[in-house]
Order: sequence, then structure tokens, then C-alpha cells
Amino acid sequence: MDAKNVIFGETGLDKLVQMLRASGQPQDIAKLVERYLDILRDLVAAEEKRG
Repeated sequence: MDAKNVIFGETGLDKLVQMLRASGQPQDIAKLVERYLDILRDLVAAEEKRG
């Protein structure tokens, strides 16, 4: 497993949890998965721009 995958995943989960806490409302699991994938996609794109 590539170490970058772990870093992106952990960072992505942190961002997802922050979003959930900010909303204060229960969320549909499908929407959470979609949002998590969006977060990961954004993190990877940002890393590719830097590299």
C-alpha cells in the first residue's frame, strides 16, 4: 500500500468528521460516501498540482 493513500484517507476522514460536526444533523450514508470521495479527489488533485 502506498503511504500517500493512508495520508489522504486519514486527512479525508478528518475533513468528513468536521463537516458532520458542523452540520449537526444525521446524514444519509450514500451522501457521506459521495462527500468522502469528493474530499479524497480534491486532496489528490491538490497534491498533483504541487508535485
